[in-house]
Amino acid sequence: MAEFPYEFTPMSKEEYMGHSELEEAALLVPGLVSPGYERLGPQGYVVKAGKREVIRRIQNLEVTKEDIWVVTYPRSGTTWTQEMIWNILNGCNFDSAKKVDIDQKFFFLDMDWLGDSEYITACEAAKGQRRLIKSHLPLSLLPPTLLTTCRVVYVGRNPKDVAVSYYHHHRLTRSASPDMTFSQFLKLFMAELLVQGPHLSAVEEGVEAGKAGELLFLWYEDMKADLGAAVRRVAAYLGQTITEEQVTRLTDYLDIKNMKKNPAVNHADRGRFLEGESFVRRGAAGGWREEFTEEMEEQFQAWLDTKGCNIPFHWS
Repeated sequence: MAEFPYEFTPMSKEEYMGHSELEEAALLVPGLVSPGYERLGPQGYVVKAGKREVIRRIQNLEVTKEDIWVVTYPRSGTTWTQEMIWNILNGCNFDSAKKVDIDQKFFFLDMDWLGDSEYITACEAAKGQRRLIKSHLPLSLLPPTLLTTCRVVYVGRNPKDVAVSYYHHHRLTRSASPDMTFSQFLKLFMAELLVQGPHLSAVEEGVEAGKAGELLFLWYEDMKADLGAAVRRVAAYLGQTITEEQVTRLTDYLDIKNMKKNPAVNHADRGRFLEGESFVRRGAAGGWREEFTEEMEEQFQAWLDTKGCNIPFHWS
């Protein structure tokens, strides 16, 4: 196994302890306290402590030109894009699509360090075949030959909508206390204390790779505005022929109202989900306006200014 290029640094409790509101919010995220998180690489990406070898295995994964990757920050249209790609590659066979769980369609590598799965081993065993692979890790933590070898679809979404959706996802999966408020979660998001963050650095990597022509970059908000155009772009990028009838049928299949009813993507069988929340939630663009108070907007904009953010986000 090649030497891993980045150092792991345990996240210091000083990042949140002693900061009243931030400390109160942090204590509502069990994993942050125990086993704790670590930062990785120059951007300080956040991963769970105790999973160093798993992260190393992901970066050392041997990739081939047959591989197709979907890479996103969490809650940025990942499932949507996975279903789109699988159907494009499988002739828009929606009957089959509804019978095959999305976790059987794609190797979700992150689950091996977020939980205790065996996706990496299965993915390694399938080398040379057409592998569909998903990750929320930033590009710099993925295999170094990824962008020169594989086809990669990266989806970016504006951080306000991401924060809202990630908040509900944390509650859904009980990664955060059901009692946590969005205001508390937003403080952790801006402090870049959440696992798989920071969002801005990850998306910036995707934007730059897209500009360089190293991958296909899609904005979530553009997909919402014209899903048919996104389907055509993805099909062309993957070298697949798709008819206009298939585009029409696929966009209907991918409509949020149908995704919410689709057991292959909504993980309704995972019994530990918080009642009242669902994996496929609203799928809205611009829904942050219903969650952000005027004070939150001002704080968020001040944070973006402090970060020197010049990513061309689409706010809808």
